Amino acid sequence: MMVAGALTMLLLSSPARSQPTWASRTDAATNGTTAPGAQHVRQVIVGVVENVDVRRWESLRDVFAESVFVDYTSLFGGSARNYTAAELVDNWRQLLESFSMTRHVLGPIVVDGNEAEVQARCPVRIYHFLRDAPGGQEWVVVGQFVFTLAKESGTWRIQRIVLDVQSQEGNTNLLVEALLAADKRSSCPKCVVGK
Repeated sequence: MMVAGALTMLLLSSPARSQPTWASRTDAATNGTTAPGAQHVRQVIVGVVENVDVRRWESLRDVFAESVFVDYTSLFGGSARNYTAAELVDNWRQLLESFSMTRHVLGPIVVDGNEAEVQARCPVRIYHFLRDAPGGQEWVVVGQFVFTLAKESGTWRIQRIVLDVQSQEGNTNLLVEALLAADKRSSCPKCVVGK
């Protein structure tokens, strides 16, 4: 049930242009928006991926608009869709807690737009790890994120997330293996892990 639910929520469409440069998560580039506004947008995006990687789910809801358009179809197929902030964070929690660890490494974040709405693009490498996975312990997704943010009451909030995948490395079946392992853990009445 958990596997089917998480996979259904993953059906996220329109790919964006890619940038071939890879850098650490703290690198940034300016373009278009004034430096103070652009830097704040970068901080929001870096904060999201850092909170996802350390599984600080409660810190994520406030950075999203009431409705968030999510498009991961270049990775999973299906259709893009809208989520509430709570649904999106819960989806990520269910999906990513099944891995031993995840790490998002962002390249330079290029910000374009105005005082009310911006688009931020950055290359990304997303590392997924699962100890003792039968098909291999690592799955790496390489691509580009495109975020659209709008100011709401003076605060930048994410309205859209598009992931354009260029390649995958390692065990491309790791998500299914992680979800199956999580299902096995949660079905054990005396187990604490995975509940």
